[in-house]
Amino acid sequence: MPQLFLIIAIILFSAKLMGALTVRFGFPSVLGEILAGVLLSSSCLNLFGWPILGGEGALPVETVEQILRVLAELGVLFLMFIAGLETDMVKMRKVGNSAFWAAAGGVILPLITGAWLGHWNGYSWPVSIFIGTLLTATSVSITAQTLLELGQLQSKEGTTTLGAAVIDDVMGVLILSIVVAFVLNPVGGEGGSAIGTVLGVLGMMALYFIISIFVGRATFEPFLKLVAKIPSTQIVLGAALVICLIYSWSAEIFGKVAAITGAYIAGVLFGQTKFQHELVERAQVFAYSFFVPIFLANVGLRTHVQSLGDSVPFAVILIVLAIVTKIIGCGLGSLATGFSSLESLRVGVGMVSRGEVGLIIASYGLSHGVIDEKIFAEMVLVVLVTTLVTPIGLRLVFPGKKITKAI
Repeated sequence: MPQLFLIIAIILFSAKLMGALTVRFGFPSVLGEILAGVLLSSSCLNLFGWPILGGEGALPVETVEQILRVLAELGVLFLMFIAGLETDMVKMRKVGNSAFWAAAGGVILPLITGAWLGHWNGYSWPVSIFIGTLLTATSVSITAQTLLELGQLQSKEGTTTLGAAVIDDVMGVLILSIVVAFVLNPVGGEGGSAIGTVLGVLGMMALYFIISIFVGRATFEPFLKLVAKIPSTQIVLGAALVICLIYSWSAEIFGKVAAITGAYIAGVLFGQTKFQHELVERAQVFAYSFFVPIFLANVGLRTHVQSLGDSVPFAVILIVLAIVTKIIGCGLGSLATGFSSLESLRVGVGMVSRGEVGLIIASYGLSHGVIDEKIFAEMVLVVLVTTLVTPIGLRLVFPGKKITKAI
């Protein structure tokens, strides 16, 4: 166990240090935290092979990796829970039509082209569709922070981009849940008919969404008011996290959807209560100081650069496709609702970054056996590059606006 403590300390220190360095150069800290994991992985410094971390009584490397994966999975759940808490339903309704069609274009085009490219490269349709699913992602946090630094968050394009990014995330989570549901519950499996399997899975998903949303709207506010009266440290946040974990568990066990979907729904529902601000503030402290950095660094640790092998050309094509399809898809959606060409371009560029949302989808696919390590490495590369180019792209399409601080 002492070696495990030291490993976690090294990972946290490295992630925060690299995050601070990337912030210093004007890029999101998420980029540095992932790169910290890559540097510590077997591709570079090989953290798990250091002599000080071995010796008599040390935990096997496989056990350490399993523990880190559990902590990373919790980081994913809490990240999605916070994303749900920060989802502004009022703002989403205000941007309405423009944001919806921008998001729709940014989901449909990447999904179709990504799936086609994957299948053209020899992957099965489930894997190809999963690749397309990852390309639908957009990072709300990176987009919002970059627009804030440019002084454009409250502009017409900024508001639409932010709303579209949130809607995009909702669509992406739903698509991910459907894809994972059918991968883990094959059509026609165990002698059942294809139609029966499809209807069964969709029925379970619909029932889960209806029940979870109804229960949350009816009980979360009074539940937290009651809990808040109990004289215990951080009782409100603790109670909310209990519900978050229960929703995550029930989503996968009963709803046949991704566990992160349950965490996101719980966050959205808690975000409609008067405790929203308190929950966001306190959840961010423990999540971003421990669980989220471990998740991001673990993405890098699990990324074996050498596993790319001869697939580098495919990864490059995938990156270009990820950038171009977002700009065109979201741009066309904006253009169709009355935006000018320049305004549509700005919305499209703002939607390019995959960020932590793309990492969540990629990690989920790897942990559930939908994709292998080679595809995972390709996906992480897509996330890194798109996260890197978004602040640069926004600076180019908003001339005269200077980024004064980094994410």
